[in-house]
Amino acid sequence: MTKSMTKAPMIRSLLLEGRSYDEIVSAIGCAKSAISFHASRLGMGRQFFDHRFDWATVRAFYDMGHTRSECMGRFGFKETTWTIAVRNGWVVLRQKSPKAPVLRRRAPRQQGTDRSGYTPEQRRDYTNAYRDRRRQYARERLGGVCVVCGCPDGLEFDHVDPGTKTMAIADMWTANRASFEAELDKCQLLCEDHHDEKSRLEFVAWNKGHGKDSHGTVTCYATHGCRCPSCREAHAKYQKARRRPR
Repeated sequence: MTKSMTKAPMIRSLLLEGRSYDEIVSAIGCAKSAISFHASRLGMGRQFFDHRFDWATVRAFYDMGHTRSECMGRFGFKETTWTIAVRNGWVVLRQKSPKAPVLRRRAPRQQGTDRSGYTPEQRRDYTNAYRDRRRQYARERLGGVCVVCGCPDGLEFDHVDPGTKTMAIADMWTANRASFEAELDKCQLLCEDHHDEKSRLEFVAWNKGHGKDSHGTVTCYATHGCRCPSCREAHAKYQKARRRPR
């Protein structure tokens, strides 16, 4: 005699008691297919399922305005049972009332404003104020005075090591804070005179490193402000050639 045959009387008795498949599985430990087999032998198919719950009472309870979850908790069936009951017409679902469409009218844009409602003048003033706050923050972070002479006026941002320069500080007023501060940490404050002097020395050092003579060129005269005799002579020749009639 097989194990399923020894459980057959127990399965049939539990089915006759009205136990669910899950309850029988928990009590005996058999497969649901075995329960279905014995249920069909006892004539407990769709008809048994139909009369297992008082669907008229369930439907009346549902029609009173209760939800599906409330019906399941009240009568003890599961979601699958509810789906089968709806499919067989034992419970008729309520028709959902259509929601009234919500008409949202966008406020008309005023003439001369952008999508946010700001005029070009307001947008410009906001941008300028934001840049001023960034500039003031940068100066305070770097000490607020020239690192050479201690002058607090006419300050300019200078990269201590030009080789680490990624972008000019003047081009980063609207950059994200992390990138702005990372670039700011490479800089120092210099007054205009000391900044020009440092840039001139860097230019001379760069040209020497590349085998070029920095003096005696128009670039050294115009860009770096060198007024040595050779640079003056180069500038004079350039201006004379420029004014020569063609």
